[in-house]
Amino acid sequence: MADEKPIAPGGSLADDEKALHKGRGKMMMFMVVVVIAAIAGAVFFVMQSGKGEEARVTQRSLNKLHADYYRPFWGCALQGPVERYKRDTDLIAKLSKMATGSEKRYAAYIRTKCMPQIAPYRTKLDSLPPAPEMYGDQIQELGARIDQVRSSWTDFVAYLESGDVDPETTPERVELVAKGWYEYAKTRREIQGTTLEALGEESTSAAR
Repeated sequence: MADEKPIAPGGSLADDEKALHKGRGKMMMFMVVVVIAAIAGAVFFVMQSGKGEEARVTQRSLNKLHADYYRPFWGCALQGPVERYKRDTDLIAKLSKMATGSEKRYAAYIRTKCMPQIAPYRTKLDSLPPAPEMYGDQIQELGARIDQVRSSWTDFVAYLESGDVDPETTPERVELVAKGWYEYAKTRREIQGTTLEALGEESTSAAR
């Protein structure tokens, strides 16, 4: 009599159990990987959100100081909005015109009416909470630019009050003032760029 063949191909019960356990192991490993990836994504999102919020708070504080001290000073000195001047040559022409013919009167006006408006700026900036690391030395650089603006104006006022004013060279003196204005604006744009970069990273992480 011929040997009986199994009804369906397959291994023993022990082999089936091994295969089942192996499949469960792979499934568990896959689930662990998914959970770890989800946690990592959540941590990354929280970190990016926190980074964006820090940048937002820092920029808001800097904008307030700029509006409270820098803009009023220049508005006083120029007797009009500083935003009107996009090039240093325009600024030089305006200040040279304002100072010519009334040097001492303009100098006294700047010293008594305008300089006090920018005087607290550096102290207020230094009293802000430490800026996030993303800004590097940019905030300290802004403080140096504030000092540069004040110093250039102090020297210009002293020149106008000296009585030894030469209308031909006055624009050269004003160039130092304009340089401070330019360097400050440049540093401020760099800070704004850092802030926008942080906010852009926050938006990107939220979209993922």
